[in-house]
Amino acid sequence: MHVVATPSSSGSNELRAPGASDPSPSLADALDAIWRAISESAALEDCWLERIRRGLRATLAYLDQDANCARVLVLEGFVGGATAVACARRVQSALAPVLREAREEIIIGTQVRPSPGLIAELLTLGVLSIVRSRVLRSDGLALAELEPSLMVHVVEPYVGRGAERADRSARPGAVRGQRQARMEMVPIRPHPRTIQALRVIASAPRLSSREVGRAVGIENNSGHVSMLLHRLEQRGLIENASAPQTGRQPHTWFLTPYGARVLEVLASSFSAASVRERDHALPERAPRRSAPGSGVQARGRAAGSVA
Repeated sequence: MHVVATPSSSGSNELRAPGASDPSPSLADALDAIWRAISESAALEDCWLERIRRGLRATLAYLDQDANCARVLVLEGFVGGATAVACARRVQSALAPVLREAREEIIIGTQVRPSPGLIAELLTLGVLSIVRSRVLRSDGLALAELEPSLMVHVVEPYVGRGAERADRSARPGAVRGQRQARMEMVPIRPHPRTIQALRVIASAPRLSSREVGRAVGIENNSGHVSMLLHRLEQRGLIENASAPQTGRQPHTWFLTPYGARVLEVLASSFSAASVRERDHALPERAPRRSAPGSGVQARGRAAGSVA
């Protein structure tokens, strides 16, 4: 299930999910409570990125305190799409200045400057997918421990540079820092092998690491497939389907809702780029045909001049 940013009659992006209804009263109450905690915590910071960090920390702390709310939020509501839609709407509303600036810094596949609605959607799905995976595993670890990883692998790639730009625009006299290299967005490099791994897992859920490696042409004993899958899991794109109590049982994988949406965005981006290239391609120039006998005459003139 994914949410989609669609232009409304007013020109703004409206977030919706296919077949998703509005949040239930219990889910709406949980979201309101979380949002109050986020607002109170974020108000203590001036810089945008720190406010986002505090808001994320407050969210995870609230879910740790209320396990039932966590399950409703990321399992029941998330499966039906209501949580993702409601959260993405709030993210888009709360982070409007950051998202406007972030779109100038983001590359998704061949698409540059995605809409703020799409950034809000991907950011929301990325966080929810990783939190959902932790809740499902029921390993007793606190959700608050996810905060550093979520910031590094999901939040900062999408809004880090946007937050920096928003802070500068709010303080015109601020000194512009040294520009860093453009960060990887999506937040994966659209490398053919990475995309192939996501497609393989999407088409055949619960493949083992060895099977995924074989499908993408990586030898299992090289360790490369483990590194690739670990990076995709860190970013919330895939989820380990094997139970945590199974000891040394091989890991098996399936795509998270976030991973499925990223794959869709990449596919549509590359498809759109192919269409643009085809539509804008210059027509091939036909070779210029020489008049009959002109070649012989030219050779005769050249021969005569040399002579």
